[in-house]
Amino acid sequence: MKLSEFEESKYGGGNNGDFLRLEEGDNRVRIVSEFAPRVTHFKKGPCTENENCPFCNEGDKPSYKFLCHVIERKTKLFKIAEFGVTIIKQLKQLSLDPEYKFQITPEYDVNIKRVGKDKETTYTVVPARENSPLTEEEKKVIATLKHPMMIVEMLNKSKKSETPPSTTSQTQETEEINVDDIPF
Repeated sequence: MKLSEFEESKYGGGNNGDFLRLEEGDNRVRIVSEFAPRVTHFKKGPCTENENCPFCNEGDKPSYKFLCHVIERKTKLFKIAEFGVTIIKQLKQLSLDPEYKFQITPEYDVNIKRVGKDKETTYTVVPARENSPLTEEEKKVIATLKHPMMIVEMLNKSKKSETPPSTTSQTQETEEINVDDIPF
């Protein structure tokens, strides 16, 4: 799928409306899919996570993010969230806590509170006090969502086409993602 087609999808329109933007303050969301890891080099491209990665060979450290589908409660739109390790660690703690335990997706909303800007930004994940069932309409949309790993692959392909020819001529092997490696 081309990125331009993806922007026309059900996730809320174009102009990066497909992606969740965490605003200063409270951001209430419902996580509705599993997570897919995405490893990239800032403004350069995807990391191959092996000795053939041209960006790692230049000494550039990769960034680790995790994509999932969410319902942004403020707009009631389905969006793609890209969470960093700070948020993922907090979600993992919730998944292990006897009061909030979940396997793949929680049965409750979470509030991600963002404070600060740039490198001074902190995130706090707070679970809703009660479970809330998804509506039938939400369940229908969830059934049509693409697996987050497909989105990661699409984003990586679109980013590879932007990289200089010298970095795309190398043969890259793709590994199958082991579900047990995902932090949930």
